[in-house]
Amino acid sequence: MYPPSIPLDPLLLANLSVKEIAFELGFTEISHVSRWFSNLEGVAPMEWKKKYAG
Repeated sequence: MYPPSIPLDPLLLANLSVKEIAFELGFTEISHVSRWFSNLEGVAPMEWKKKYAG
């Protein structure tokens, strides 16, 4: 189950690994946070980090 819409803090996301983000949001599997993030942002977390966190 995915969490409700959560405002994403780009600075937080830029400094955390996908595993840390999964833990902070309460996901039990990294793949779940990856899927949730991709559906929300339209790109995978690592692609987003490369584009926005440089």
